[in-house]
Amino acid sequence: LAIEQGEEIQVLQVALEELRDQCKRLSKAAEDGEALQASEMAQALQRQTQVAEEEAKRALEETKLRQQIQGQFAVEHEDKHRVQEENEALRKELATLRRELSISRKHADGVEAQLRTSHAAHHLA
Repeated sequence: LAIEQGEEIQVLQVALEELRDQCKRLSKAAEDGEALQASEMAQALQRQTQVAEEEAKRALEETKLRQQIQGQFAVEHEDKHRVQEENEALRKELATLRRELSISRKHADGVEAQLRTSHAAHHLA
């Protein structure tokens, strides 16, 4: 984006420099009394100035749009990062719950075995 903006700025600077050169020629022609040539150059200069202004407006609009897109991308990237962090936290919590469940199952199996042993001992007595 910075490279594109730099290129657009360079194009606009070149156009501005051309307009300045034409202004100098227009001034010289006016000083030399060449009214017709000066008038034609003035009209050409006005057209080129209008084109340069339109290009500058377009470049500004494109820059604003790019900034909005970059801002949106940054927000999406931030959201993605946040979601990844939340997913990692959930994975850790799930792993912890699985460990606790495994321990509880082992404990339940032990209690059940004790109950069977106790129940069998009760029947024998």
